[in-house]
Amino acid sequence: MGIKQKDIKLLWGRSGNRCAICKTELTQDASAVTSSFTLGEQAHIVGDKAGSARSTSPLTAEQRDSYHNLILLCPTHHTEIDSNEADWPIERLHQVKSEHELWVTETLSETIDHVKLAKQATIASIVDSAVDLCELDNWQNWTGFALSPDPRWIKERPDRIFDFRQKVIAAI
Repeated sequence: MGIKQKDIKLLWGRSGNRCAICKTELTQDASAVTSSFTLGEQAHIVGDKAGSARSTSPLTAEQRDSYHNLILLCPTHHTEIDSNEADWPIERLHQVKSEHELWVTETLSETIDHVKLAKQATIASIVDSAVDLCELDNWQNWTGFALSPDPRWIKERPDRIFDFRQKVIAAI
């Protein structure tokens, strides 16, 4: 499945483009205009694969790739927390993430519009749901069949569209 764009944006935005542990800036130098690069790594708090650091958990694959299970780190600290699980348990990483995001919010409090951020997250969630539940990445194929002389739908399509409708209503 992978990490959704909405979750990546939330993680980077709420982390202020900085490592949650050392607060190092995680994107290119402001003077480097010809080449773009990021140093930051979206690390899983509960490991995403069996056998990875802190992977023993009842979380589903989707929950493991969600914003709430991710922490933004520099490569050095990502390596450190994954190679030293005893010093970096799940609870400690959640605490570090919360404290870091609070620090970012307090540091930038004059420039953050929380209502606007909430609206952007809601819209991103609706778009992700539309692409997934309504199969927008394959719309030409299924709409072509729907408008043919002998229209055909996959059996689950009405249920998936109804699920999308419910997500939009819930978001509103």
